[in-house]
Parts: sequence; C-alpha cells; structure tokens
Amino acid sequence: MSKSKVVAALSLAALSFAAHAGGGNVGVYASENTARSGAGLTRAEVRAERDAALARGELHRFGEAGPLVAAQPSTRTRGEVQAELLEAIRLGVYGSGGEAGPPIATPAQEAQIAAAGRAAAHRFAAMQ
Repeated sequence: MSKSKVVAALSLAALSFAAHAGGGNVGVYASENTARSGAGLTRAEVRAERDAALARGELHRFGEAGPLVAAQPSTRTRGEVQAELLEAIRLGVYGSGGEAGPPIATPAQEAQIAAAGRAAAHRFAAMQ
C-alpha cells in the first residue's frame, strides 16, 4: 500500500472519530436547562433549584427513587387476605400458568374467593 493511501486512511479515521466525539452541531441537543446552567452557582443554589423544580412537578423521579406513594390503610384483615389466597389456590386460579399466562377466575370463582374472605372476617369478629 502506498504512503499516500495510508495517510488518507488515517486522516479519514481521525475525522470520523472527531465527528463522533461531538464535532458536529454541538448546540442541537442543548436544552434550556443546559443552556442556563453554568458556572457561578453554588452547590446550595443548585440544590435549591432542584428542590423547587421537584416541588413544582417539573422533574420526575425514576427507578427506586421514584415518586413516593402515600401508604393506603388496609381495608381487609390479614386473615381475610389469607383465606382468599387459600380459596384461589384451591380453585386453581392462583399461579403463573406458565406460557399460557396467569389463570383468570370466572365471576363465580371470584364470588367464592370473596365469600371465603368474608367468612374469615366473620370468624375473626366472633373471636373478639
């Protein structure tokens, strides 16, 4: 291979690396937040801006640090839930179902499951 072809190949490779390193239109992807952020802000000021944006709902949390959901008070006792689970297992409508997908309870089976929960609630109330 001639020396000129090697030089041409190396310069082409160098130019392609520069293009991938952001040598093109740099400002195309710059957002308003990126444009206005910059030097001169203290860490406390940045945190205050972030907290204010979170409070206004302008920022979203993702992953494990996602939006906190207020705990809902339980409407059923532990015994009711356990009784409903046992009834669902007995009826064969609990489990993954494998490749066919989860089993779906019929309305009659749902009524039986709910009745098992109510019966457990009555038994618990009778013990009190």
